[in-house]
Amino acid sequence: MYGMRAIFDAALSIIIPKIPPELRNSLPDNHVHGLIPQFIEAIKTRIKDGDPYDTFYVTSFAQGRNEHEEDNGILTLWRAYTQTAGYCLQYNRNAIESLLHTEQLIYSYGILQLADVVYGIDQDDAEFKYLAQQYATILLIELAKATGDSRFMDGMPMPHPQGQVVARLLLFCGKHKHPSFIDEREVRIFAFPLNKVIPQFFRPTLSKPVHTNPDTGHKYLNIGENRSPALRPERVIIGPNADLEESAVKALFPESLREITPKILKSDIPIRPE
Repeated sequence: MYGMRAIFDAALSIIIPKIPPELRNSLPDNHVHGLIPQFIEAIKTRIKDGDPYDTFYVTSFAQGRNEHEEDNGILTLWRAYTQTAGYCLQYNRNAIESLLHTEQLIYSYGILQLADVVYGIDQDDAEFKYLAQQYATILLIELAKATGDSRFMDGMPMPHPQGQVVARLLLFCGKHKHPSFIDEREVRIFAFPLNKVIPQFFRPTLSKPVHTNPDTGHKYLNIGENRSPALRPERVIIGPNADLEESAVKALFPESLREITPKILKSDIPIRPE
């Protein structure tokens, strides 16, 4: 992960000067650097196999730069994900934000937000510095344990609770991508559900149900599952080279929702089939 690697590289720059001089040559080759993949794998395992209420859930959208892309879609994404065929669903950002607001009135979340992805990392960013410092401290604790030398921790504060730090790490990494992907212009929903009832002034918020896909075993959230009417796309754009009729797209929507069927457009990007 791009953001995670950058944070651990910054943590290493904090760690190296903290190693007592006489120990630098006695530590096994690449011992410090070798801890990094172990930590990254541990975080991945925690996400995959851990408590479904102890991780982030993410949904991604893309946003156009101008009216032409709003009406025709983004060529980079047509090529990358549909080979210029298929179709895309287009939602209103305000409607999504309204959905999230209503969701938070009903269910308990540590975090539920819609955010633009940032392409690249500003190493002077306060959150980046915080996470680099936290993981430098955690890695120094591991080195102190491995060597029995407490000097690794001289002048270092104790780390914050692991769950809190991991949550902030995952949120930071989810909001940052490599600059090479800037054409995707992602907007993402970040959700951190809580498995508890939280008292509120009018009514408590409830534990958010976490569902499991029976085919893949993957965990997922159904945001707006109790909302009526359900969130629907404002428009459906048929791909430049899609062999799809408008009637086939309309048939994707239940008969009961035909009166609010989204507007259907055909992308007119002039590109040959791939």
